[in-house]
Amino acid sequence: MYRGTTPTFLFELDTAVDLSSMSQIWVTIRDGARIKHNWDITRVTLDNEHHTIGLWLSQQETLEMHPGIGAAQIRFLTTGGSAFTTERTQIYISPTLRGGVIS
Repeated sequence: MYRGTTPTFLFELDTAVDLSSMSQIWVTIRDGARIKHNWDITRVTLDNEHHTIGLWLSQQETLEMHPGIGAAQIRFLTTGGSAFTTERTQIYISPTLRGGVIS
């Protein structure tokens, strides 16, 4: 991922859990400086057929991340109270030559 861009992360879950039964979802990305950035169920899109969770980030959100090797992980809670987590996925946050929000 490049800082200052608008990426969409698509997390494919290796589970048959019914995503429509989620009461909360937390997506956490830890950047190159080990700072955690968090989003909840209101910011994700769910595809129950393909077992994917999507997260779109704004230019400003990616500019707030420090370059380097980071990680992403999702925790989710069903309406029945069962809690799950994914394995951490390594991501690389790349710098750009010119920062700032382009408009």
